[in-house]
Amino acid sequence: MAFRAAAAGRCFFEKDPALFLRWKSSVYNRQETLTVSDLDMFAVDFAAANGVSEAQLKGCYLQEASSRKILSDLTEGFAIRVRATPTYVIDGVAVSWYSDNLMEDYLRQTYMKPGSSSKGAAPAVKK
Repeated sequence: MAFRAAAAGRCFFEKDPALFLRWKSSVYNRQETLTVSDLDMFAVDFAAANGVSEAQLKGCYLQEASSRKILSDLTEGFAIRVRATPTYVIDGVAVSWYSDNLMEDYLRQTYMKPGSSSKGAAPAVKK
């Protein structure tokens, strides 16, 4: 389902980056209930509700150019050890965001020495 959501997102991004952000929020808000077949229809409905014709969407959705871009992004992610979303790469260390404040604990232990101020330079973060 993630690949299909990314493919639709790529199409919406090409139309308007703000439209992509609305798509992303809509999909994330429904990810617990969407199925693969639901996602296709959801993309068509989302497109229609946002001024993108079904023909425009189908001209991009799961087509070679958009699929190639997504596969390129996946390849790059795997090369830097991204295995989950979200994953952050902090000073060359891949850190996935888990519950129970794992990311915050990691950052505190790694970058906040006892007695230091939180106003120091932030670590390099790539999302």
